[in-house]
Amino acid sequence: MKKKIFTVLLTMILVLGGLGFGQAIKVAEAKESADDTFTFSIDSDPVSLNPISANDRWGMTAVNLVFSPLARSESDGAIKNELANEIVKADDGLSVTVTLKENLVWSDG
Repeated sequence: MKKKIFTVLLTMILVLGGLGFGQAIKVAEAKESADDTFTFSIDSDPVSLNPISANDRWGMTAVNLVFSPLARSESDGAIKNELANEIVKADDGLSVTVTLKENLVWSDG
């Protein structure tokens, strides 16, 4: 009986530890300094800052702070235009025409 309880407890510890319950959760802090520099601390280094290949939590956090998409999917499934003024799918379904909002500039000017 003791062996069975020990086995169940050990299994629960391993499973919960693997899910991250054994780690301390750090809250990301954001602050603005007097020189207009925005500082945002994160728990670990992002795997990638490339918006196409970033797939970890902190990479996506950094990408979302730096890059804006043409459109964004809302929690209810609705599409909200960000940089796009209009997105029109062609009648044949093979192409999409995107009209950008006025006064947008590239990051290099």
